[in-house]
Amino acid sequence: MNSQTVIRLLKRFKGRDLRSVASNWSAFRRTIRLPIDHLVEELNGPNGKRRFISAVSKALRKRVISDRDVGELDLLYLISYSKSRTWSVYRMEGVTEKRRLPFKSPEQFQKQLEKNLDDYRFKHVVITSMRDEAVWIYVNITDKKKKPFSLGNAVYAVHYFNTDYICIANLKASFRLYVCQALLAALRYNIMTLQELEGRCVKSLMDIVLHKDNQELGNSPPLDNKFPVSSKGKALDSDPEEFHHRIKQENGPEKRRCKEFLENRFGSGEQPTLEKVTFTLETNFHGGNHVPSEINNTIVRCKVKFAGPNVLEGLKNLAAAGVADVPMKDHLSRIKSLARNKQHDSQMQSEIRRSKRARRSEEFSRSWCR
Repeated sequence: MNSQTVIRLLKRFKGRDLRSVASNWSAFRRTIRLPIDHLVEELNGPNGKRRFISAVSKALRKRVISDRDVGELDLLYLISYSKSRTWSVYRMEGVTEKRRLPFKSPEQFQKQLEKNLDDYRFKHVVITSMRDEAVWIYVNITDKKKKPFSLGNAVYAVHYFNTDYICIANLKASFRLYVCQALLAALRYNIMTLQELEGRCVKSLMDIVLHKDNQELGNSPPLDNKFPVSSKGKALDSDPEEFHHRIKQENGPEKRRCKEFLENRFGSGEQPTLEKVTFTLETNFHGGNHVPSEINNTIVRCKVKFAGPNVLEGLKNLAAAGVADVPMKDHLSRIKSLARNKQHDSQMQSEIRRSKRARRSEEFSRSWCR
């Protein structure tokens, strides 16, 4: 059964990524015992991926793959293709006294997590790996009596040790309490709260929650900072307003005001990746005299969803192109500072009232100064 699961996992990888699997998956050296040089030669030839998987399939006929080997391969796939999962952000609070003593290694954290899960009646497989200054956590929980090992029961988590946040994917309701308690005890916290923020890019999610007060995310200069060059080899001016300095624009003040607003709310750099923003509305229906009286004041519920490769970049471009009005509403322009992409009507109304009070105070201060 595990052998078939291994073949299915290997087929998910792209051919160019199987080299790292051959060198990083410990089962090749410990269980399957295939020479890595032979596997790399299979990848170099034509139909390399098919020949690679065929060689592994033949070797698995004489070997027994453990649940831990399958879990390790599944974790390697997750690290390579983390955007294949939807990640939810949790905030941890209530630091214990032991939190002051950092973990010496991911292995120490893994042992602590396994010890916490031993208190429950489930069979579990726990694997950790340190990548990009974060610990990637794989937890697979199955009932000892009813169900065998299955990839559908796997829970994935990513945690940066110097932060109070953790991203979790594929957390089922039946195991949520056990996994959250075990993670809290292992990370030495007391409370875990689900944030209204989710997405497929872990790095972007962490950038948003860690820089809520700083709108200018991703403002590092590009690697290639050269001027664009024309076909004749002459450098072109990157700013069209300076290049066409003799042309007077009628809406110049409006463009400058729009540019200042976008830099203040979104920043001048590339936006973090958010694939979806959802607004849930619940309000009374006001039809006036044009509809029957029994329909008036009935509750209307609807959901508005913005979806795309990068919603934040799309909202910024809409305003820059003049399609969206500037200034934009706070629940659209302050998604990063609010650190949530799932908003409700009550939250939006409070944000609107807060922005109105701020504008009134600003207008009052200006009139008083005059």
